[in-house]
Amino acid sequence: MVVDNLYIKANNVFGLPVDLKIGRQDFLGPDMYGEGFLIADGNPNDGSRCFYFNAAKAKWRINENHNVDFVYITNRFQDTYLPSWRTAIED
Repeated sequence: MVVDNLYIKANNVFGLPVDLKIGRQDFLGPDMYGEGFLIADGNPNDGSRCFYFNAAKAKWRINENHNVDFVYITNRFQDTYLPSWRTAIED
């Protein structure tokens, strides 16, 4: 079993034009950067069944037409935050 997405999202943090999203999240759909060439499959070796990243993302909304995103990603080969369990069933 794998937890694909589990995050906390807060908008207008401390009354500022800053949105935070912290936890296991995807960078697909509305959160996608470009066409996914550089940031796509966050966790290799699982057959693309999920696309999560363990990340913190801050979006600074400068004005109506401009945003700046700050992203910190930490993905280890063996996940320590929300590890998979029962990955193989013994016969």
